Amino acid sequence: MIIAIPINDDRIANHFTKARQFAFFDPDGHCKATIANPALNANCQGKDALIDLLKQQGTTQVMVRQIGERILAKLLDNQFAVLQTQSSRQPITSILRNPHQCQSLTSPSQGRPSANFAHKHTQQGEDGDPHPHGHSHSHEHKSSGCGCGHHQGDGEHSCQRHNQPESRHQDGNCCGSASHHQDGHHHGQGKGCCHD
Repeated sequence: MIIAIPINDDRIANHFTKARQFAFFDPDGHCKATIANPALNANCQGKDALIDLLKQQGTTQVMVRQIGERILAKLLDNQFAVLQTQSSRQPITSILRNPHQCQSLTSPSQGRPSANFAHKHTQQGEDGDPHPHGHSHSHEHKSSGCGCGHHQGDGEHSCQRHNQPESRHQDGNCCGSASHHQDGHHHGQGKGCCHD
C-alpha cells in the first residue's frame, strides 16, 4: 500500500491540486518518493497527469485537507481511497499514525464546489449555448453587442458613427427583440442602439 499526500513545507497542503509536491509513503510511514505536482498551475491535462503519477507510484490511498469535487470524482473513479484530515498543522508522521482521525470521502459531493466551473456553465449553459436562458440571438459578429460589430462597453457604436439606419438591426430592433431582458442587455424601442 502506498499513501500519497500533497505537501507544502513538510505539512499537508491546504488544497489538493495547489500543493507544490506529492510525497509517497509506505504503510510504515517511510517516504518512498517526493515528486513535483504536475497539476500545479496547470489545466485539466495537468490534473490528468497527476492521476497518472498516482497510478505510476502504486498509490492506493490519498490523504487530503481540502479538495474540489471534480478532482475528487476523478480520484474515486480511479479507485483511490480518499481520506480527509481535519487540520493542516499536524506533522505528516502524526497523520500517518492516526488515519482513524480522518474522514473517508466516498462521494464527489463531499468535495468543494468549483466556483470557476459553475460560473462558466452559468454563462454558456450545459450544452455549450452561450445563451442559457432559452433564447438566442443571430448576431452578425461573434463579438457581444447589438450586431453592428461593436464590443459591449465601447463608447460609440459603428451604427451611430456611420448613421446607419435602424433597419440594419435584425427585425427592426437592436439585437432582434424589443422585449428580451434575460441576457443582461437592455432592449428598448426607438432610435439608436439599445446599449446606450
